[in-house]
Amino acid sequence: MEAIKALGVDIKTGVTVGRDVTISDLRERGYRAFFLAIGAHQNISLNIPGEDLEGVVDAISLLFALNLKVGASVGSNVVVIGGGNSAVDSARTAKRRSKGVVRILYRRTAEEMTAVRDEVEEAINEGISIEYLTSPVEILGDGTKVTGIRCQRMKMGEMEADGRRRPEPIPGSEFVIDADHVVIAIGQRPNTSLLNIRWLEIDSDDATIKVEPLTLETRIPGIFAGGDCVTGPNNVVEAVATGLQAAESIDRYLRGRDLRKGRSPEKPQPVEIDVSERDASHYKRARMPATPPYKRMGRLEEIA
Repeated sequence: MEAIKALGVDIKTGVTVGRDVTISDLRERGYRAFFLAIGAHQNISLNIPGEDLEGVVDAISLLFALNLKVGASVGSNVVVIGGGNSAVDSARTAKRRSKGVVRILYRRTAEEMTAVRDEVEEAINEGISIEYLTSPVEILGDGTKVTGIRCQRMKMGEMEADGRRRPEPIPGSEFVIDADHVVIAIGQRPNTSLLNIRWLEIDSDDATIKVEPLTLETRIPGIFAGGDCVTGPNNVVEAVATGLQAAESIDRYLRGRDLRKGRSPEKPQPVEIDVSERDASHYKRARMPATPPYKRMGRLEEIA
């Protein structure tokens, strides 16, 4: 942040665009180009009864609280719902703050978890159990606080458009899991509704902002967008790359130049590596030294 500020960038915090200030307001102040990089931080809801009970949180809120808020804690019976990196991160972080049980519920099989495989293995090594082919039906409570989750077993059905089989409920397979803390980690989406920008084209399925792929310009001239608010949750490298791509477009826009001239989408080029099977067989994959699982509990330091 200090390096960015040193370049002359003025950073205003505590400001919500669309509520505290609008794009129209900024245009009146003389600003001519805008880059929307709001990320994808809005939690996707399960849409089941009981999500409003005390003790039910989303993954991003949990990770923020446990990492940055002094005195934040979790229950002694934590259930994380989801199969991606946010779910595994939440479970592993909660395990370091809880002296009780932490488990993950995932409605598909182990092979279909989208989380990094090494992270899943480390979670299991740390004592986190994973219930596969299990889906929540209702979050139970005593009227105020969460007390458990009613679940059902799933089976894999027909293939879906994304190439994965659709999980289907098994009739009569419902059961209850005790819980005093439930973490919902089934994904995030951009909160584009806060922007309050008329004519901005939003995808109706995932709430991402639609842009011209090469220039990252939205349908509104002078307004560009990139990162997770365009692609959906993605990696940091991709998000940073779109920042560079948008900067080129904004520079051209302010100078009155053609946004597309001389530019083309970059395509990965294959690189041939001349390594014979005989040579490669002598080299094993390097293992990153890591803190033993029993020493990780109660601490949030790096383990590798």
